[in-house]
Amino acid sequence: MLFSTTKDDLFLARKIWKQLLKINNLPNTKYINMQLDFKVCEIENKISNKANKFDYWLNFSTLEKGKPIKLPIQSNDYYESNSGIRKNSTQFNFKDNKLSSIVFVKESKNYKELENKTYIPKVDKIAIDFGLRNLFDYYVNIILVMMVKSLD
Repeated sequence: MLFSTTKDDLFLARKIWKQLLKINNLPNTKYINMQLDFKVCEIENKISNKANKFDYWLNFSTLEKGKPIKLPIQSNDYYESNSGIRKNSTQFNFKDNKLSSIVFVKESKNYKELENKTYIPKVDKIAIDFGLRNLFDYYVNIILVMMVKSLD
């Protein structure tokens, strides 16, 4: 045995651990998401001869070479209506330890192609605050300082 521990050592270790937990909380693993790239999960289009019900297949790599796991995915109309290039990256979102959604990412090279709509404001006027009060206060203070200096 290389190290011998006493009750005092264990007591001190517990005290240090409790102090660390007061400062740094343990992470909450209730809402963990996974972002998988092409090395782990590859997105494949449907094969015309097989499984016509599903639009995409997720091809998961495993530790056994040549034996991937394939997961069928049904497409979404909103996803298909947007133009762009599908990136080979998949995000798995979990909520309450259950899979809530699988997200594919599309990237558009030209954002104007994505929407050709013109902006329609919801209100007639938009107010923007530039912080002019601070600017005026600054110049008023400069003028007051100059007046005080001229009186001296």
